[in-house]
Amino acid sequence: MRIEIMVYSFFSAQPLQTLYVSSNTELSWSRSHDREACEHSMCGAIPGHSFDYTSTMNHVPRILSIQSHVVTGFVGNKIATIILPLLGINVDPAFSVIFSAHSGHPSMTGIRLSAAELRKTVQGTLARTHYDWVLVGYLGTKALASETAQIIRELKRSNPQLKVLVDPVLGDNDKLYVEEECVQIYKDDLLCLANIATPNWFEASILSGVSVTDSKTASAAIDMMLTTYRIETPIITSLPSDPSLICGPYFMVRSNTIPAKFSGTGDLFSCLLLGIMINGLDCDVPSACKRAASVTLAVLKKTYELEQGNIGGSSENPSTKDDWDGNELRLVECRHLIMNLEGDPAVTLSGL
Repeated sequence: MRIEIMVYSFFSAQPLQTLYVSSNTELSWSRSHDREACEHSMCGAIPGHSFDYTSTMNHVPRILSIQSHVVTGFVGNKIATIILPLLGINVDPAFSVIFSAHSGHPSMTGIRLSAAELRKTVQGTLARTHYDWVLVGYLGTKALASETAQIIRELKRSNPQLKVLVDPVLGDNDKLYVEEECVQIYKDDLLCLANIATPNWFEASILSGVSVTDSKTASAAIDMMLTTYRIETPIITSLPSDPSLICGPYFMVRSNTIPAKFSGTGDLFSCLLLGIMINGLDCDVPSACKRAASVTLAVLKKTYELEQGNIGGSSENPSTKDDWDGNELRLVECRHLIMNLEGDPAVTLSGL
């Protein structure tokens, strides 16, 4: 019997984090698995059925994180290198781009690495470093996406137990902000290497071929990603029609809204989710999503409070604020919330 459950939560006035998840307990998919095997193994999302992403007590997990870096603000690797160490996980950051700030700032400047430059930055560590996970975020170009897939394949050959989380950062609100050819690399190479994938609704629509507009079409997109790419835990992190976070089609988590715009919310959630799952703090994916959503909301609330009071933020210095109207995450000020995984009680988990 298939149980239909969802997780809802919402962190801001923007539809940033509508989340649909499908999960299973088996982490050794092969491309030959059929649909029946896929549906049989989805019991990992039901309470009482554990996933085996967890680390051992005597081993400090290590992640290779390939994504963007910014000098000011918090997105991409700037988030990963704070959140994951606070949760007891080593992170080796490799940069796809090095920008002065995220692209929401009109004064943003910086450089994009070539595939050869990315290879040079990681080549010396690949043979001598044991990675438990690879975290893939913003890449931006076909060449970088292709090189990243090749790096993951090499790591998997030396460590078949390697796990991969891919956030296919392609665009949002019906607009691509990567090279169009980049999409095909995700379809052909990257997604089939992923254990977890976290597209937003626009990215899920492109990658699945299903126009995601509501919970029904999101579930259809998840089914497609399960069967075509064999992703064990596909998560759709936004819906155009419903500003909530949904982890489905299994459980529902509800939360309050915040009347503000934030950058890096999806990166924060993904890092928290990964840290929670690696540490084995919840026995199933929906509970892990609820905890990650709860801590994310707590961080956003604290950020909003500090920004409203102009305490230690960029709003005190208009020259650094430029004309971006959003709020930069206050991860340093929220470090105790993150370390202790102190979530907001407004986030609740229930079955449909």
